Amino acid sequence: MDQEEVREWMDDLPERDRQLLMLKYSGYSYAEIAEELNVRPPLVGSMLSRATSKLRRKVQGKSAPQS
Repeated sequence: MDQEEVREWMDDLPERDRQLLMLKYSGYSYAEIAEELNVRPPLVGSMLSRATSKLRRKVQGKSAPQS
């Protein structure tokens, strides 16, 4: 897996999911993410969980061996 592959997988996600993941992995706290995306802080954890699951499914699907 290289940076280009990760970038392609991220580009396939909805904008909100990309934003969530980029903010989280840039070191933002849940409170900062909530403020940046204008959502309530308690929602950030579940939103990140869903975004991570979507990314994981994309990675698993695209990295599966081609027949």
